[in-house]
Amino acid sequence: IMEVSFAISARTAKLIGMENFANAEGAIVELVKNAYDADAEICYVVVDIRKSSSESRIFIIDNGSGMSEDTIIKHWMTIGTDDKLVNAKTVGKQRVKSGAKGIGRFALNRLGHKAEMITFNNTDDGHFWTVDWRIFEEAKVLSDIKATLNDISRQDAAIWFEKYGLKSIPVYEKLKAGDFHGTVLCVSDLNDTWATENLENLQKNLENLIPEHMQSTFSLYLYNLKDLTWCGKIAPVEY
Repeated sequence: IMEVSFAISARTAKLIGMENFANAEGAIVELVKNAYDADAEICYVVVDIRKSSSESRIFIIDNGSGMSEDTIIKHWMTIGTDDKLVNAKTVGKQRVKSGAKGIGRFALNRLGHKAEMITFNNTDDGHFWTVDWRIFEEAKVLSDIKATLNDISRQDAAIWFEKYGLKSIPVYEKLKAGDFHGTVLCVSDLNDTWATENLENLQKNLENLIPEHMQSTFSLYLYNLKDLTWCGKIAPVEY
């Protein structure tokens, strides 16, 4: 008798992201939920829309607990973990977790071809994770696909912020001061063309996400790097 293992094709893994999120706005909502589940008090969604989708970027920045190297490898890089079932509440603020079960990182795949992540969890050095989802087109099985994971200093993270024009975001000053903890996600080479209508739909989706009674414990902001006067703090919809 021979025992054989199951294997998941890379194509199937890619479809998880594409099929679970009907549109790009829904994928961003899922990533904001992940920020809430990380005990963040503030989350910034920043869009940098250029002439072409390949030059455009979307950022989701939170001041939550951040991730250790061990957490990235055992949870972030594992599809469909049971962490949100086993640990239904967050460690720090005892929030009931709201994100989907282990598929949040595929929301990045839904948004664009390339994803970068910088995360600090109250240590001097953070971690820089990156993946190009186009590898899924070439690989046969999921285990063939590798993301890169390196240490990053706060100084280098601040330089990264400057490179992408994020100096105007308040988190930048905390990063330079050395007291920032949390996670910064950057998605580039976007899958969708973002017009004014898409940005307005995203704003409405985010307004419906945060109930009024949560405003004192979780603040959500939406910015357009091309026009920082647009939107700002998200106010919940009043019924």
